[in-house]
Amino acid sequence: MAAPTVFALVLSSRIILGRTSLFLSAPKRVLVVGTGSTGISAVREILVRPELNLRVEGFLDERGENIGKSLVNPGIIGGVKEVESIAHARGIDRIIISLTERRGNMPVSQLLHLKFAGVEVEDSHCFIEKVTGRIHLEHLSPSWLILSDGFGKSAFLYAAKRSIDIIVALVALVFALPLWFWWRQRSG
Repeated sequence: MAAPTVFALVLSSRIILGRTSLFLSAPKRVLVVGTGSTGISAVREILVRPELNLRVEGFLDERGENIGKSLVNPGIIGGVKEVESIAHARGIDRIIISLTERRGNMPVSQLLHLKFAGVEVEDSHCFIEKVTGRIHLEHLSPSWLILSDGFGKSAFLYAAKRSIDIIVALVALVFALPLWFWWRQRSG
């Protein structure tokens, strides 16, 4: 009886919140630096997931040559070298980096200024992993593996995992002891 009730409540709340947007703030503005395939995939994920509350302002081309060209829904609105001025002009909240070649193309100082100003800056691979819970292996680069924070675990996580392992083992032992005694008496 509880399962259908919970299902109905969750479904109705999602429908109500999706239709009315009563509790949602203004969507965060996203700018994609580069025109790489992972950036295009990230924008596609944003477009099919309105619950993320993100609005893509556009892409920045590596060379600044294809301004006005449409990639997914938003098009190319400028060059990578203009990232700081475009971000300030459009009130960007998050920048997703999707450069096909980072060497010589990454506007490091401008991205640092934006990050210090409170703009979130993240790699397109990390963004896709956060949103979908999957890693796009076809676009994976060695630099992503090196820069990823998924390999390190804190001492707290190790301690918590070990504690849970010990507790589960003790509970299993307590439940198994009567069966073991019964089996020993029966076979002995």
